[in-house]
Amino acid sequence: ARHDNWVLRKMEQLYSSYSAYRDHVPLLVVFTLLSVIAQMCPVLANFAAAWALRIDVPFWVFLLVMPVTQLIAKMPISVSGFGVTQGMVALLFTRMNYSITHGVIISLLADLIGAVAALPGMFFEIKTKTSAQNPKS
Repeated sequence: ARHDNWVLRKMEQLYSSYSAYRDHVPLLVVFTLLSVIAQMCPVLANFAAAWALRIDVPFWVFLLVMPVTQLIAKMPISVSGFGVTQGMVALLFTRMNYSITHGVIISLLADLIGAVAALPGMFFEIKTKTSAQNPKS
């Protein structure tokens, strides 16, 4: 009974949060679109990695595997989900009759793609912090 109350309270909080934005439909649409884009990034990165490695895995497999993988990887059990992501992809790949090796190598390459894609942001962040610490007078 106690667990049911917790679930009910969380559902009520979720409902009230969304109700507060009832009059802000454009904002909700933008938020939803940005959320979908953010969730599709790992799907696309892993699909691109498989394509680059010439590993024939259909796109729909990544649509199924990556959301589950990302959910588990967000748990605070590793550094930035590294290792957990590869393990989950490998596990789910084997459950779908794909090679464990392919799952791990695709996931590693997708992480590398993500790291390279983040480099411009890292340089911008460093430059911004350096400029803030050493203002020109």
